[in-house]
Amino acid sequence: SGMTAAMNGAVNFSTDDGWIPEFAKNGVNSFVIPQVDFINLPVEEQDKQDIEHLYDILEKSNPPNLL
Repeated sequence: SGMTAAMNGAVNFSTDDGWIPEFAKNGVNSFVIPQVDFINLPVEEQDKQDIEHLYDILEKSNPPNLL
């Protein structure tokens, strides 16, 4: 799970699912990928936005956080 990954020093990327509000601190013990409009957007557009958000996090994060 994401909680176990964070406690063991793994780099964790996650969408805003059930455990995020309980434990995750974006940029501290995880990287949270922002939600997209999954109700109104086609799946292909959701995927496109998800990958853009992921790359944005990778490009703008502090490199030591990834080590």
